[in-house]
Amino acid sequence: MLHIIGAALGAVAEQDYADAWCKSNGYVTIKKALARRWQLSYFCPQPATKEKCKYNIEFAVPFQMQFVLCFYRVFQQYYRTPYIYSKLSSALFIGFTFFKMDNILQGLQNQMFSIFML
Repeated sequence: MLHIIGAALGAVAEQDYADAWCKSNGYVTIKKALARRWQLSYFCPQPATKEKCKYNIEFAVPFQMQFVLCFYRVFQQYYRTPYIYSKLSSALFIGFTFFKMDNILQGLQNQMFSIFML
């Protein structure tokens, strides 16, 4: 296959397969089917022209809904991962260990160490 398309060592392609595909009947058929689906879609009941279908969107839902759903899925994934709980408990332990330290050299070093540990 690599030899036919010209990707093998020393091979030369006899024709440009991208151009051959664009000139084929299959390409025209698929383009017509996709245009027909676009015209029959929920967002564009009329023929697909810019004036009649200015509210067409490329995606199934708006960006805000995608963001909310992805946010929910990520938090659901975190909820189901036990590693997060150990990370959270160690962060709370380290944070409260050095909470309200004195503003002397040792206290500031301990606070910087806790930030490093987090």
